[in-house]
Amino acid sequence: MEANFGWLDEYCDAISLWSELSRVGQRTNSVVRRHEYAANTMAELRCITEDLRHVQSRALAEQIFDQVEPMCEAVDDDRKLSGSSEVWESLIGRGKPLMGLTSGNSLTKQILAMAIATADLSSDLIRSALESCSIKNVAQWCADHLPRSFQSRRKEDLTTNTEEQNLRKPKLREIPTF
Repeated sequence: MEANFGWLDEYCDAISLWSELSRVGQRTNSVVRRHEYAANTMAELRCITEDLRHVQSRALAEQIFDQVEPMCEAVDDDRKLSGSSEVWESLIGRGKPLMGLTSGNSLTKQILAMAIATADLSSDLIRSALESCSIKNVAQWCADHLPRSFQSRRKEDLTTNTEEQNLRKPKLREIPTF
């Protein structure tokens, strides 16, 4: 046995590190799925570092904490945010029939369908919202709070200003007069 598999001994440290890194990821998934993003999630997550031997594993855990902690802090003490993509997948699945047989797979339509699937919207609520908020206010809120899409940035980059347009206009050659 030693003759056939003895060479694996030189990879013992690498295998131990890989195993520990894998365990950090698995434990993180387990904690976040079980406790979701809530006030007590970080305390549970910090417990996974107790038996880590490798510096790299501790560094990975710290990077995970840096990502998870802001999400946990954003949630009120009596609330939780889902730690699973299954909720989103379910909403998108529910939203597809609402989109109907429209052409294309518009993300905007999917987001609106998710809102319809999860909200209790009455005609009075919609009327009140439309009466109290102008398009200008909505546009300003979007500019202040939503990141710009790649498509809108690209369009802005490719749109020519008047100086560029003037450079592109062909110059008329003077017609010689004889």
